[in-house]
Amino acid sequence: MTLESFKKEFENDGEIYRKELQPGQISFYPALTHCRHRSLQPTEFALISLSPEFVSIACCDMFALDSIKWARQTGISDSYAEIVCRALLKETLGGSPTGSMYAQSLATSLAGHLASQYGGTEVCSQQTNGGLSASQLKRSIEFVHLNLGEDVSLKKMAGAAGLSPFHFARQFKKSMGFSPYQFVLKQRVNKAKQLLLKGEKNLAEIAVDVGFYDQSHFAQQFRRHCGITPKKYAAQCGLTKARRERLS
Repeated sequence: MTLESFKKEFENDGEIYRKELQPGQISFYPALTHCRHRSLQPTEFALISLSPEFVSIACCDMFALDSIKWARQTGISDSYAEIVCRALLKETLGGSPTGSMYAQSLATSLAGHLASQYGGTEVCSQQTNGGLSASQLKRSIEFVHLNLGEDVSLKKMAGAAGLSPFHFARQFKKSMGFSPYQFVLKQRVNKAKQLLLKGEKNLAEIAVDVGFYDQSHFAQQFRRHCGITPKKYAAQCGLTKARRERLS
């Protein structure tokens, strides 16, 4: 993805072309594609690589994979792809403070979008539009609750339901009204509330127990979801001063 405007020179089928790219435009190349290109001036761009294996896993039950015919694209204006790429870039530069699941969700969404928009794909006949079945939803939710303290990945969550990550993310949102990532965050905050009320562990220990990156990330997400800090929540719920001090 282009981060600033620049002029690019590239080779296509033996011919040399020049094109001026604008910020936010994307170019993509199929795996094993041989390409030569150079910028005619210093510039910055973000390079995102999705392996064929990742795309296959992400989209296997949404599209007939053997029908995907990737075509090289240069300088496309695609607002959705730009938003996802910028979110991935921000997450990467920030050191993935939310864990791998958010980045995986973004990458999965990007793979499905590119396949549907530029891959000439055929939709699989088994695709459904009504959300997850009761058993699929139950298995995925149970998996989250059993693994809250771990780095819950979209791939593993989807595996519990027996679906590809891309299809699972879409169907989960149809069933629950929010994304798998948002669901995991909500469950972590709810579990943190329970531990806060017990007053047996400090904030750093609670953060680790419910799967947050660190105490700072825990406090940030707790405040975003509840509108107050963990300590204020404990105070409002009537914890004694001694037990609140133990949270520090």
